[in-house]
This record gives sequence, structure tokens and C-alpha cells, in this order.
Amino acid sequence: MARFLNCSLSVLILFSAALHAQDMSVTLEDGREVALYNDSTWAFTELGTADIDEDISMTLVDNRILLLRADNTWSFVKKGELKKVHKINLMSINASATANRGTVPRSTKSATDQALAKVIKKFRKNINDPKVSSKLISACVKSQYNDNEVEHKIVKDSEVSARIEFNREKIRKVLACIDEQLEIERLEKQKKKAEKNKK
Repeated sequence: MARFLNCSLSVLILFSAALHAQDMSVTLEDGREVALYNDSTWAFTELGTADIDEDISMTLVDNRILLLRADNTWSFVKKGELKKVHKINLMSINASATANRGTVPRSTKSATDQALAKVIKKFRKNINDPKVSSKLISACVKSQYNDNEVEHKIVKDSEVSARIEFNREKIRKVLACIDEQLEIERLEKQKKKAEKNKK
């Protein structure tokens, strides 16, 4: 089980002027600056700064809790839920499928779609949380999917096989995407509730 270094800090969030990138930076109490990228990864801005070997959580000025993971991914988590950050203890998730739709292009697309659906199903099986919808899992998996990384083979004539593999890094990014989207949904619900109470 991962250990967390709890830093009840008031940290400063500096929004980048490049709004399209939606990157942020966090200045820690010890002066180290961390860049939070919109792909849910982070890095120290100063070259040569040693990486962390355990996850760090900190409370922001708006009372949200920011979790910096040792694998250089980040997300917002709820108070008391640091141990509930979604994890899959697998080195990889992969799936294969074969299809014959009369032509190689059609068979390739069909086999690829089937293999991707199997990958999504495996993520669903390994994420045992009713709060995480299949739709969200599918969206986050597809956000990390790259058609150029699919292994295609012509089995016979127009029959094609496809194999898709998500390595450990991609699995972590999918989970970070899920955690981030859940936090966004929570904040939106909180905002709507506050607006409703004002009426």
C-alpha cells in the first residue's frame, strides 16, 4: 500500500497565461515549484530536482486536496479518500480480436474496435467502484488509445487480427483521467447546489 506524505500546506496555484494548455503550477512551502500539466502529469520546474519516492498530498487554498503521485501523475482527491485513489496492480492490460468483413480495411476496423472494447471491459472489471461509470472508463481509455500502436496481422485473405496493449504508464494515465473527471463532476455538483441554495 502506498504511503502518503501529508502536507497540510497553503499552496499557491498560478494559472498559465496559455489558457488553451490549461497548465498550472504549484509552489510548495519549501520553495520548490511543480508544474501540473493538463495530461495529468507533473514535474519539478527546476532541473536537477530529485524525484519523490512516495506520494505527496497537500491542501490547497480552496480546500481541495492535490495528490502528487510518485509516478509523476496528479489529481484532486476528496478529504479522507487518499487511500481510495484508483489503482490497478497490473503491469499491462491487453486484448486481441479477429474479424473478417470481406475487405482488409473493414476487417482491420472491426478487429480493432473489438479489441478496444475488450480492453475497456478489463478496466471495468479491475475498477471495483460503482461511482465510476462505464462511460467514463471508456472515455479515459480512448483518451490514451493510439491507433498507430495497434498490432495488426492479416490472418488469411481478408481476415485480420488486432492486438492492443496498455502498459503500466498508460494504465496510470487512464486512472488519473478517471480521478480527475470524478473531481470535476463533484465540483460541478457542488457549484449547482450552491447556486440552487442562493435562489
